[in-house]
Amino acid sequence: WAQYRSSNDGLGFHFDKDEHAAREENLWKHPTVATATYLSNEGAPLVVFETHSAEDIEENDTESHLEDTLICLGENDPSNPPQAWVIFPRQGRHVVFSGGLLHGVASELTIADPATKRDNAQNEGRLSFLVNVWLDHKPKEIEQLPDEK
Repeated sequence: WAQYRSSNDGLGFHFDKDEHAAREENLWKHPTVATATYLSNEGAPLVVFETHSAEDIEENDTESHLEDTLICLGENDPSNPPQAWVIFPRQGRHVVFSGGLLHGVASELTIADPATKRDNAQNEGRLSFLVNVWLDHKPKEIEQLPDEK
């Protein structure tokens, strides 16, 4: 899907998942990988934390007895993830990360664009093309495009 956000508009931190399965069956299934391709130079950066949902960890570790919503890789304190990545928009930049990681668009980190020497608040916005790749799960309630060209 294509997504447009004004230069100072963020998106809260979240996990990508099959929304229908989460809502109707309380089943959290994440895509194998999440991708973002920037089509503009403006806007707030993507921030990705090395933090998985407890449901994701429990699915892969049957001996885990986590009560928290989040868990960090190698840590039990989700408020202190071991790593985070901050990716600023640049036209043509392609980002790929594990589909089960906590991420969002942090408007608080919007800065002046050094490439244009303009304040991002005056720019046109953040345009990106987003694709989630699912290898072991077919999301529910997704309409397939017709075979016709």
